[in-house]
Amino acid sequence: MDSKRTAQWWGIFLIIFLWLGCSKAPLPTQTTEENIEKQNNAGKIIVTAVDLSGDPVDSAQIYWDGEFIGLTPLEKNDVEIGSHTLRVQKNGYELYSEFVSITSAELSFIEAVLVKMSLNKGQLLITVDQDSVVTTITNENNEVIDLFFDQIKSLVLDPGGYFIKAERPGYRIYHVAVEIRVDSVVIQNIHLEKLPNTELPDVVLALPDSGQVNVPVVIAWESSNAQRLDIDYVQNPGLSGKREVVFQLKGMKYIQATAYNEAGSFTTIDSIYIADPVVNPDTPPTVQLSVEPKQIFTGETVTIRWESHNAKEVSVDFVPGAGLSGAWQVTFDMPGTFPITVHAYGPGGEAFAADTVYVTQHENAELPIIDKFDVSPDSIIAGGVAVLQWHVSGEGVRVIIDQGIGEVGLSGSQNVNPTITSRYTLYATNSAGTVSDSVLLKVASNDPVTVDPPSITLIANPVQASVGEPITLNWTSQNANSVLVDFVPQASTNGQYQIFFSQPGEYVIRATAYGDGGSAFTEVSVTISDFAPPTLMFSAEPEEFFESPGYKIITATAYDENDKTTIQKDTVFVREPQPPALPIVWLAIVDSVEVGQPALVEWHSQNASRVDVDYVQNPGLNGRAEVVFSSAGRRIISATAYNSAGQITVSDTIEVVETNIYQQILPIYVSSLSTVAAIHPTVPQVVENAGQTIIAKAGYYRITAAVWYNSGDLQKNESFFIILHDENGNNIFPEDANAGIYKIVQDDPGPAHVSERPAGLFYLNEGKITISLHHFYAIAQQFPQFVIDGPINGPESVHVVSFKLEYLQP
Repeated sequence: MDSKRTAQWWGIFLIIFLWLGCSKAPLPTQTTEENIEKQNNAGKIIVTAVDLSGDPVDSAQIYWDGEFIGLTPLEKNDVEIGSHTLRVQKNGYELYSEFVSITSAELSFIEAVLVKMSLNKGQLLITVDQDSVVTTITNENNEVIDLFFDQIKSLVLDPGGYFIKAERPGYRIYHVAVEIRVDSVVIQNIHLEKLPNTELPDVVLALPDSGQVNVPVVIAWESSNAQRLDIDYVQNPGLSGKREVVFQLKGMKYIQATAYNEAGSFTTIDSIYIADPVVNPDTPPTVQLSVEPKQIFTGETVTIRWESHNAKEVSVDFVPGAGLSGAWQVTFDMPGTFPITVHAYGPGGEAFAADTVYVTQHENAELPIIDKFDVSPDSIIAGGVAVLQWHVSGEGVRVIIDQGIGEVGLSGSQNVNPTITSRYTLYATNSAGTVSDSVLLKVASNDPVTVDPPSITLIANPVQASVGEPITLNWTSQNANSVLVDFVPQASTNGQYQIFFSQPGEYVIRATAYGDGGSAFTEVSVTISDFAPPTLMFSAEPEEFFESPGYKIITATAYDENDKTTIQKDTVFVREPQPPALPIVWLAIVDSVEVGQPALVEWHSQNASRVDVDYVQNPGLNGRAEVVFSSAGRRIISATAYNSAGQITVSDTIEVVETNIYQQILPIYVSSLSTVAAIHPTVPQVVENAGQTIIAKAGYYRITAAVWYNSGDLQKNESFFIILHDENGNNIFPEDANAGIYKIVQDDPGPAHVSERPAGLFYLNEGKITISLHHFYAIAQQFPQFVIDGPINGPESVHVVSFKLEYLQP
């Protein structure tokens, strides 16, 4: 600090010292707890401003947390402890802003260094109330001036008009025009409006760990943000409630609850073990325990299995909330000898069993080390290129990068040019385990210069009124991001608003629409008189007969003896008559079942008013049921869906056999009803949870997806791929990949239909798995051979009804 600024600070200190020394205010005789607490939670600041040469700049405006508090230099007491925003501005200088952290009650000195505004320049300050927002600034020639993801941004610009556009998925696009003038500062605060119906539902399922055959158990559930629920074994469950369910066969029962709304679906799964009833309460319980394998290395998993009889409660080491019988997987990260015990308690006493796991450390085994993984630059405009760079060290390391890149060397670089914001994850794995790291590459859209211009219509009803009488404005727009309407605060792109005039006269009301293709405006005139025109109540009912479709404007006019008129207008939209569509029904049953054992039958329908399913009473439109056959033979099961347009029937067969030749692993059906799209304002490209299920036996599973191709051939690239995730969040890729490490399920052209499509062969371990659904658009540039009929430039949506997991017998 030079001598001039040192002298300034000594002067400030001297003033403060003299003020404290000369104060005649009486000193408090006792400090109360309230005063002590206030002193501990408040600080003091002194704010000054200087230019680049160190000379003081007085009378600069100071804004603290957006509120004007005075001019420089300024002292402020009772400043709350915590983070604050400071803004200092003065004509002729660039705006100064910073985040200030007040950590104690001590005096804090803040010096704002103000920079002279460049000649013939102005300044723009933008604040955004959400993070991860793509903000683009363009000039009158549609040239991009700046693109950023920050929540606060300051720019020095040439005078003229500029357009600001802010975008974030799930929020309405913000679009506004500003004018920059010489030596002026324009502050634009951006508040993003969240779009409706973009939040997935949630459901919580609760049931006991165990129960008994023919004894009711209580299933309870509660949902939020849901429009409909499906729960196994429960018909018409409602959005929240509880129900008693009776099971007639023993064994582990997996119960799935799925919540739906317009944004998608969410599924949760819980299980309950149903045991045989205790015949003799005096009989002591028995319990068996097995642990496999008994010798493992650190980081590996063992399976604990137990089975009890005549027990009411069971506890197992390392197993939370153990049921009467079941299985559980435990991973051991430390070497040593670990005894595992199980205790069974019943009316007849207590039983005990034990086993032991021996855990040893890998010799000289160390996890890989990701020394470097980054992307440069970290934000691009669509069509630009960024570079991934990485370096991994370790012994026997395999390196894989997702997003279609696949397996790579220990170090290297890769050019990437995604068209949307993408997260790249690097996985490094060896015998000691797997580590990962991720980077985010932000991509802003580069809209073509030639786009459809906006249009807007405006209707005032009535156009003649007296002072104080309401006038209703109705406006509609197309290809518009924002709309300005005279006398209407914060107008939406389409809307209605009532205005009142307090003075007679002729008023011209203008509505202006702004879009990516420019702007458009329209005007209406209204006449306000001192005398009230005649009263007219008028509305157009949709029952009126019209011979052609489209919008119909109907006008009614009332006259009085003073030649005053009242005009009312209303609109009716006449739709094209749509022929009713036939229903769609999908049926799935197991291939074979033993006599006396339950066979799972599952069905789903679309556009149906009623569904009949053989062997199932009151099936409902969607559901599943267990059917038991008392004799061997082949059975044909049909499902028929009805509506006013007609009926559709589908059939499948099941073999009922006398004996179980080998252990039959039944197919697993996972309801999904998930949708992904390529380029869509509300539908995502990835559904992280498109379905969940529990794998009871490890092995190879072939997954088939039931896909509803509802657009016919209007959309040419309804292709997708899936990735599975285990309970620890590890990715599981298909064994029969056809595009790097992914398997692309290509579009199935033809009229609208539901088709079962092979989605990949996966090796799955026991436990819960989650299916994530990805649109092919995410990796289309890396694998263009799967693109159908030209580039993807529209929604290209994919609708998956359900997944079927078929175990492959070894």
